[in-house]
Amino acid sequence: MSLLKYQKDPQVVEGNGRGPLHFHRAHLDGLPFRGNVPLLREDEFHDVCETVYDAKLDIFDVRDPEQKKQLEEILDRAANGWYRILAKKPEWVQLPDGTKTVLVYVEWAIPHKEVNWNRMSGLPAGTLSR
Repeated sequence: MSLLKYQKDPQVVEGNGRGPLHFHRAHLDGLPFRGNVPLLREDEFHDVCETVYDAKLDIFDVRDPEQKKQLEEILDRAANGWYRILAKKPEWVQLPDGTKTVLVYVEWAIPHKEVNWNRMSGLPAGTLSR
């Protein structure tokens, strides 16, 4: 799976404040896992985990190297099956000095697998793997 190329990227693994990302099940789930990883049997995992999305939007000026790099990272992750592009609209814009640039408006979603801790209490007593 091509999203595995991100598993050693320190910025990716660090996560966004909601827990680190783990790629140990990405070959099974098609997504990284976010947060603390409980010890669960496969059937328990499917009972308590769900896919959650972080939705983002931004406008990128492709003349700005940093903005262009950010846009390329988003598009690369979408092309490799991780991010979902919801909307993308490039537009040529004439600047006050007469030069032109391309501004790209992008909406994207970043899916992850996470434990729904409310479901953990719904498992029958003694079924959690230890």
